[in-house]
Amino acid sequence: MLEFMEAVELGDDYYLIRSKSNRNIDIDDGHGGVVTAKLHDWARNLPTLGTRTVDVQANHGQKARCARVRIAAGKVSIKPPHFGPRGPFQQQSRDVGCACA
Repeated sequence: MLEFMEAVELGDDYYLIRSKSNRNIDIDDGHGGVVTAKLHDWARNLPTLGTRTVDVQANHGQKARCARVRIAAGKVSIKPPHFGPRGPFQQQSRDVGCACA
């Protein structure tokens, strides 16, 4: 994933990645320091920016329904894997925006 992020950024383009893993991140502690946290845990506690209603299709025996989703966003720094790079990318944290819905 970090290889992809770096390649897109070097090409001056944008990306959106759906997170599957509760990765380690660095966040500003509000006092000039940095705190390590887990991405999914941190994102769940972001302040709500708004809500939207979305139609969800029927699936695997569940009825179609309307769902209300919460929208939130923040900035984080994703840490590289501690087991070393899997490809040719710089072994440094990546500053990214996080959107949560």
